[in-house]
Amino acid sequence: MVSTNLDEEADNCAKLRAKLSTYLKRAYDARNDGAVNRHAIEPMVELFDQVHSDLDRQALLDELKFRLDLLIVSAGNVRASRHRCMKAIVNFGVAVYDKAQNGVVLDFLVDYCKKFAEANADLMRAAVCLLIALIFEATTTRKCDEIVSTIRRRCERLSPLVLPSRSDSDQFNASIHLTRCTLPAEHYRTLFDLLTHRRRDVSHDVRIPAIRALAAVQDAEIDVEHTEAIKETPKEMLMKAFNDPDRECRMEALGKLTVCSPAHIQLVLNTAVNDEHPMVRRAALEKIVAENRDFHRLKTRDRVTLLKNLVHGSNYTQFKEVTDELVSLWITDYIKKQSQQNETTTNKNIRKKKTVFKHKLFFNALAMLISELDPIRNEQLCEEVFVVAVMGLAVERRKTELVEFVGALVSCDEPGGLEQTEDEQCFLHRANFRQKLFIRGDGADKANLLFLWRCLLQLCACRYGRPETEAKLVDCRFKLVPTMTDYAQFVGDFLHGGLGGTYEVGRDVLATPARPVFQRTQHDTPLAMHSARKRPADKEQYEQQLIHYAMRQLFNIFPLLEMDDIGKSHWHELAFSVLANPTVTLREQFLQELVVSLMFHHYPKEEQTEQALRCFCDAINNIVTRNLQTDHSNIDRSPSYSSNSSRDSLHLNPMAKLDDPIRIRCMSIFTAMLRSGRFMRSSVELDGLYEALITKESLAATSAEERAMAYQCLTWRCLFSETEAVTFMPIIWHALQLHQGRGLLPYLDMIGDLVRFYGYAKMASWYVKSLDEVREVDDTFMVEEEQERAVAEGRSVTQMTRSNTSEEDTDADMEEGDELAADERKMEMLDKYIHCARHAQMEPQVAFRATEHICGWLLCGGLRIGSAESVKALAHLLLVMFNTESRDRAPEAHVCLSRFLPCFVAVNRRHQQLLIRAFMSAFSLLQTMSLALQEEARQIDTVKMAISVQQFTALSMLAERAVDRHLGTVHSEFAQKVLEMVRDNPDELFAAIYLRLLPNFDPVEQRETLQNLLLLCNDTIMHFEDLYEGGSVGKLTNLRAYLRILTKRADVLRQ
Repeated sequence: MVSTNLDEEADNCAKLRAKLSTYLKRAYDARNDGAVNRHAIEPMVELFDQVHSDLDRQALLDELKFRLDLLIVSAGNVRASRHRCMKAIVNFGVAVYDKAQNGVVLDFLVDYCKKFAEANADLMRAAVCLLIALIFEATTTRKCDEIVSTIRRRCERLSPLVLPSRSDSDQFNASIHLTRCTLPAEHYRTLFDLLTHRRRDVSHDVRIPAIRALAAVQDAEIDVEHTEAIKETPKEMLMKAFNDPDRECRMEALGKLTVCSPAHIQLVLNTAVNDEHPMVRRAALEKIVAENRDFHRLKTRDRVTLLKNLVHGSNYTQFKEVTDELVSLWITDYIKKQSQQNETTTNKNIRKKKTVFKHKLFFNALAMLISELDPIRNEQLCEEVFVVAVMGLAVERRKTELVEFVGALVSCDEPGGLEQTEDEQCFLHRANFRQKLFIRGDGADKANLLFLWRCLLQLCACRYGRPETEAKLVDCRFKLVPTMTDYAQFVGDFLHGGLGGTYEVGRDVLATPARPVFQRTQHDTPLAMHSARKRPADKEQYEQQLIHYAMRQLFNIFPLLEMDDIGKSHWHELAFSVLANPTVTLREQFLQELVVSLMFHHYPKEEQTEQALRCFCDAINNIVTRNLQTDHSNIDRSPSYSSNSSRDSLHLNPMAKLDDPIRIRCMSIFTAMLRSGRFMRSSVELDGLYEALITKESLAATSAEERAMAYQCLTWRCLFSETEAVTFMPIIWHALQLHQGRGLLPYLDMIGDLVRFYGYAKMASWYVKSLDEVREVDDTFMVEEEQERAVAEGRSVTQMTRSNTSEEDTDADMEEGDELAADERKMEMLDKYIHCARHAQMEPQVAFRATEHICGWLLCGGLRIGSAESVKALAHLLLVMFNTESRDRAPEAHVCLSRFLPCFVAVNRRHQQLLIRAFMSAFSLLQTMSLALQEEARQIDTVKMAISVQQFTALSMLAERAVDRHLGTVHSEFAQKVLEMVRDNPDELFAAIYLRLLPNFDPVEQRETLQNLLLLCNDTIMHFEDLYEGGSVGKLTNLRAYLRILTKRADVLRQ
């Protein structure tokens, strides 16, 4: 009788476990949460209600434990299904507790977590943290929407302009929380204690679910006893996860953090600016933009920081939206300040004046924003902000024309316009620019006015797009600028008189550098756009930046004016006066812009190049004669005087006696001349400049800037003649090998330009020849030493002859090895560029520049298509493009490759055939790297690489005007190589990936090729069937599918 009862109980327990297993299987296979609730959780709750004995409950708990263990240790591509099933178990326990206040299942889950929290396996500890996260998420409920909306309204009222000086805990009431945890207090404390240890786990796979669990209760109410017992709240722990060394942990914390205080915004903003990984920085920016559309909780400094980071990103739409929003905030703030004093003006009944007033307020607010962004140091950022703001807010959003906007600004100063004080006028035009810029005031504010004037002029000149509206904007340009003659005279007076202000530019910019640099003056009433930013500690450096910034605005306005002869003559004289004054620091970009502008507008014809060269030589000679110490023996010697016999003589070359800044100034002007591309023919003056500036001292200068410019000038000389290139190319290559980090950039450009001009084959042969010459010199020196040693030791000539004969025999045996070594030496330059592009510790900019040059060689003929060098280069480019780590490390290089490959394969079929060879070579290299257990082999997305190469080699990628398009697709050759490789190497590491491509190849057009592919495919299938005897089903499936495609294609061609 007892045995019968035991059997019945066992059968009953087995039935319960079977039913529970069935319901969990439904959760495992469900497609959404609704199906899980209907078909799994609700039936499990009903099943639990039917259980009354302790034995049956224990059977259910045993089944749950068995299923949890199975879900945790099971592997495969069913992570979402396992996660869904674990979530169903947790929701089952919560539902039982909420329905009948029965905590049996929850007790079991908490005990399970407590038991395995210290397991040795990372997988087990990670599963425990995930289980805790699911429990917290299931037991955490959101409070009513009224409290949430109240908090949001309270946050919006806390404008950064009126924030009280209180802590975040005072500004945001800590007693109000967004969520409430319904888990029993005892269980909550137990699980929270487990998380405090697991959030510091050594494995990042464990820390990620621990962060998720903390995020679930970050805003939950905590009872007083527990608050006193814990050292840190869940929110504080979650915020500390932003400093986690692992990128994925920081991403998880960033995604889960709820932003509800200025401290949280500042934390996310700091992450967006300072995090070492670009993906984390980008995610932080997106979070700020997504959660702070009004930006009222951001301080002014934070808004500026956000704008600077967005403008350097790739998402232009985000940047435009944020700029519109920030400018709107500035306009609102400005209107609040000006509303009282301008109330009578704005209430007039004249609609035109109302519109003028709005445009004036908008421009003044934009000037305030530009001033906060500090255009002296962030000119490009401010220019992009100006364009986005004016074209987006003032024109598009207000549905007005740019002509109306500019006309409204100018009409403010015309008779009958709006009355305004001088400090309200933040724009210049032809009627007020002299008055505004010659008054005593802050020099930075005057320079900012010039910047705004220049940007507005470029908008009217359609330099930022929309050339179809240029005719409409002629009148705007007429209102904004004077004649070129008047403007040139003003620029001369302005540069002679200085910027004026707190640190007045008392120096005459166009005079000799004997006068004092800056003079202290009293500060008058500041302009409205005056910024309260502190001056930097290095005042002289700041003043040089200010002068450079102001001069750049002044000279960039010249090309936007109507040309006249007198004005152009003044412009020419001013430009060369600035070039010849070494006391004015000119940065590389402005110097290049100035030289290019001079060549384009003053010497546009090719026959005027010699005249321009003489003017530049005079400017350099003027610098030298002004700064050269008195020496009557060579006072009349010009640096452009050529002398081959005394090229590097310190006695005859005046450049050697100049100070470093003066030499760098001369070298900068000469480099800017050469970069203009107009001085490509040899002449007496140009040769003289080369010999005076490019000396041993300049090539070995301590200043990296002077050294790089000297080598750059040497590179240009190599482009003049092949003889010079043979001599100097090895010297430039040696300089490349000596530099590291960002110092490589100019030398990478030099060698890259030479390879593009002469071709890699010539460059490699010159390099090998230079090595051979060095080795011959070394061998000769060694022979002479051996002879001297033999004479000293008293050996006879016969003994030396026999020794030399044996050495000659040995050399004959090594000739074959020398040929292989020569081939390796020919690859050294390419290997250097490949190393820069692929090496993980290289600077991102260096990796991008090396990648860009290799792409340029392949497109422009630097590497002969089909050569071993081209195959190797393209194979390594594929490895760079499909390396998941390098995509994050150097995103610019990845963008460059994604644009290069479609252009490269569209040229002709030879390029597509080269890509196929490079793909095979890349996979062969990957196999070698995998056998050597190299980490990089696991970073390559091989499947994506194969599919992309197949797409790039399709006939549709070939340009319509390609010369050999009529020859058809190259996929038939691709398929033949794949089949041959798989047939000859069935155990190939990537055989499955190769065969996966077969069904997606382009249709074969030629009958003969089709027959060959049919025979080859049949032969490969038979070989696989004999080799594996029914195994390798996946490979055979792809082969048979391709065979069916070929058979159908053969039937079509027969018809």
